[in-house]
Amino acid sequence: MQKKVRIIIAMINAVAVSIVLTNCSSVNMAPVDKAAPDSLSVAKEEQLRLADSMAAAVMPHFPWPPPKASAFTKIPRNMLVKPGESKTLKQVTDALEQALSQAGYSEVSYYWVPNGFAIVSRLEQINKDGSPCKGNKRWAVNYKNPEVFSLASYLKALFSAQPGYFRVISFILTSESFAQSQAEMSKGDATALVNNGDKNVQKQLGAFPFGENYYCTALIYEFEQKTANSKVFFSDPSQVAGKDHLEKSKIWEGLQHE
Repeated sequence: MQKKVRIIIAMINAVAVSIVLTNCSSVNMAPVDKAAPDSLSVAKEEQLRLADSMAAAVMPHFPWPPPKASAFTKIPRNMLVKPGESKTLKQVTDALEQALSQAGYSEVSYYWVPNGFAIVSRLEQINKDGSPCKGNKRWAVNYKNPEVFSLASYLKALFSAQPGYFRVISFILTSESFAQSQAEMSKGDATALVNNGDKNVQKQLGAFPFGENYYCTALIYEFEQKTANSKVFFSDPSQVAGKDHLEKSKIWEGLQHE
């Protein structure tokens, strides 16, 4: 039922976005009073708000503010957009997905965050220094990203896994400032374990420019299981710095080549 309601809301918002787009065109054609507010900017802001609302209605959500990460790092803007270049949110997410793919992350999921997206990697097993385990051991954990991102669900999935270190990397693209939450991790619905995040960005929101007010932050969630079937611990903090995680995973190298 909730899914049907979200779809209906999305359809209504789609019509609203179309109306605003039409209004934007007419505003662009008409002369603007210099003493009046920038009508085009106001219309664009409304268009973004509606597109964001539609994305929120149809996409699985990343918790906001994000749960406290084991490590994090901000991705330099010049690694995503070259000086003088303009890109949409979709183009930036495509570049991130390509860097992830080149580093061996062939499966990623998309979640909604305010005015943007979260790109979440598949759960992997890593070495203590943050480098991925070699061969099939890296992806031995049979786990699908949940519809609602929940660290509790990862802890549950790892309970019967082999001993070692495990990692999930989330890239947050947004214009909203945020501080990581210190609240207790969400338990989530057990059924979320069998649901995937979206495989693509939401079209209307993805078409918006990756403006100067947008930025990208990598959040690394690390877990440790000392023995098989033992309690799984969330690493707080990780012994590996955020940037080092991305360098060890080869994602940083992929972004440098974009």
